[in-house]
Amino acid sequence: MKREVPSRALALVLGAALVVAAGCGGGASRADGGPTAGSGGASATAGTGGGGTGGGGGAVLPTCAGLALQADGVLDLDLRAVSVTGTVTRNGAAIADQTANRGQILFRGTGSLSEASVALDLGTTGAATYRVRLAPGTYDIDYVAGTSACATGSTSVMPCGGGPLKRGVSLLADGVLDLDVRVVTVTGSVTLKGAAFPDQTRSRGSLGFTSSAGMMAAPAAFGSTGAVTYRVNLIPGMYDVSYGGDAAGCQQDTPPAIPCNGGVIKPQINLAADGVLDLDVPVVKVSGNVTLAGAVLPTATANRGALTFTGASGTGATTRALGTTGNGFYAVTLLPGSYSVALAANAALCGPTLTPEVPCLGGTLIASMPLSSDGVLDVDIRAVTVTGTATLNGQPLPTTTSDRGSLRFTRAAGGGGATYSFGTTGAATYRVRLLQGTYDVDYAANAGLCSLAAAGTPPPLPCTGGSIARALALMTDGVLDAPLRRVQVSGNVTLKGAAMPTATASRGTLTFSLPGVGGAASTASFGTTGNVTYGLSLWPGTYDVLLGANASLCTGVAPAPALPCTGGSLRAAVSLATDGVLEVDVPAVTVSGTVTLNGAALPTETLTRGSVGIGRVAAEGGAGVSFSLGTNTAATYTATVLPGHYLFRHLANAGLCGSGRAIPTVPCASQVVVGCPR
Repeated sequence: MKREVPSRALALVLGAALVVAAGCGGGASRADGGPTAGSGGASATAGTGGGGTGGGGGAVLPTCAGLALQADGVLDLDLRAVSVTGTVTRNGAAIADQTANRGQILFRGTGSLSEASVALDLGTTGAATYRVRLAPGTYDIDYVAGTSACATGSTSVMPCGGGPLKRGVSLLADGVLDLDVRVVTVTGSVTLKGAAFPDQTRSRGSLGFTSSAGMMAAPAAFGSTGAVTYRVNLIPGMYDVSYGGDAAGCQQDTPPAIPCNGGVIKPQINLAADGVLDLDVPVVKVSGNVTLAGAVLPTATANRGALTFTGASGTGATTRALGTTGNGFYAVTLLPGSYSVALAANAALCGPTLTPEVPCLGGTLIASMPLSSDGVLDVDIRAVTVTGTATLNGQPLPTTTSDRGSLRFTRAAGGGGATYSFGTTGAATYRVRLLQGTYDVDYAANAGLCSLAAAGTPPPLPCTGGSIARALALMTDGVLDAPLRRVQVSGNVTLKGAAMPTATASRGTLTFSLPGVGGAASTASFGTTGNVTYGLSLWPGTYDVLLGANASLCTGVAPAPALPCTGGSLRAAVSLATDGVLEVDVPAVTVSGTVTLNGAALPTETLTRGSVGIGRVAAEGGAGVSFSLGTNTAATYTATVLPGHYLFRHLANAGLCGSGRAIPTVPCASQVVVGCPR
């Protein structure tokens, strides 16, 4: 819809677009396939405006340009579907009955069909067969393990973790596709640094097998006593074997016997046949004292924080709390490797009447330390105290009805945090104890000052934040005052150049978004009746102005509302440097149509037939709305939206392909109907 055209002509234009785009979600014929979880049901939509009746507009596909909606019109949606059935075997033989769930077969579309995803349950007994109805296209097919396949004492013969069965299967017509789940059984003993695992009252950890496809099998935990052995069924392939430790083990005064953290202990091993794989967990014990400026850690009024050790893979451990008094001693047991060491500070050490010596804002103390053998690692904290006063236009901060915000210190080397709140009244002073380093300092505003203010009345303080200082070296105690900046903007909000009409529910809000650290601020609700005015106080800057639409205004049933029920961008890159007026007009277009299946009327079903989802593309905010298709009512829809580029989806009901049900006529996997290339 590049230009305004009459409604009937528009239907023809959109119909042509439909022919081009309608292949974005499915297919089926006798062939092969591949992976990824999904229910196929209605999904919530990200972005200003939210979801609508029955769910959201669907996940945003970043590669799809969407269909341009610029004028009112008719857009009929034709779903496409093929039926695929088959039998699932294990190593070429029938899958035996068992008490545990036998897992699921997962069909996942590829490319613009990535929303066409549905998992089919294999149950516990009887023939392991499946029936699925989905859009024509190319699919990956995975096996998904049952929830108890890895449990202690499990007798399941199926894999403990999922994995790929087929990749790139072209499913373009009704057909049969039998699937075989290959399984290997791996057993072994697990030792600790070459010796038996010691008994202890806590868990001694567990193993994880992560395939090259990113799917993980986690055999049962080791338990607290006895020799450690394991048995796991896997889909053949390359695996990283990892150990998961007992995080609570480091919360004590002496190093525990086993690692508190986790990590890979056997990388990229090919598990292609039944066999034995014995494993050894390496270990290193580290302890030491925590000091402040080379001296004993001083007594504090509250817990003095803790240390965290973080490995290169992101796994780590936290020491016991350093307490309020005495030596700051710690002891940890870890997998060997390089670690960063940080102070996990206690924010409660700082407050309006407190003068702490121990930092209340933490961060990295040691960027990288190789730990390959037992030893002592003393850690010294270097800290500074910064105080100051926040002002507005050179004057004390005014009293407000709620929190006046705070300052945020972001340390270049890692760490930092926010000061305590400036409260609602009185002098806006602060005192903070933090690590030496180079910091960016920002005002962290309270956005609620704007959203809770009376319509058209700007609050006295900005509802968005901004920069106080950049790359500021804080190496000694000192003073840093915070001069806040503010512009006030107000105006009228209209619809297509006229006063906002009355509505049955809230007519929405405006949001002013400041990229970077400033965040966003929203107006109070427009209410249901009367002229709409707004007033905001903001940090000076360049803003995007968005409509926060009320999705409930659209029900999917004619007549469509006058107001949009999907939000998104109204004005981009608006420079707000001085107080002034910004009038905002909300455009709107109405779209409606009938939903069909393979060119014929949408059949009835005993369960809901899913929903129609209408969602803006990611570049325009991704807001969306959806409407249930019911079970047997007329398959039509209508909605009012902001002009823009949209994806039209069928948000399927995965339950239509549920265990024990006959193959449905309506697809049970979602598809993009309009807005994506084939």
